[in-house]
Amino acid sequence: MPDWLIHDLPEPEVAELRRFEGRSLPVLHIDAYGYLWFGENSPRFCLRPAEVLVEPIDSSGPG
Repeated sequence: MPDWLIHDLPEPEVAELRRFEGRSLPVLHIDAYGYLWFGENSPRFCLRPAEVLVEPIDSSGPG
């Protein structure tokens, strides 16, 4: 997690955000400033596009 996102948060919130590190998550929303919003069921946190690793969609599955 980038320092700008977590530097003023209490440790329990930092720990909650860190559990998302290294996981593949869908982009739930792109706001008017270009920030990408992530979360499980609803937007929880945002990152700048340069802070995100984009993985290709696996199209080799059935369908």
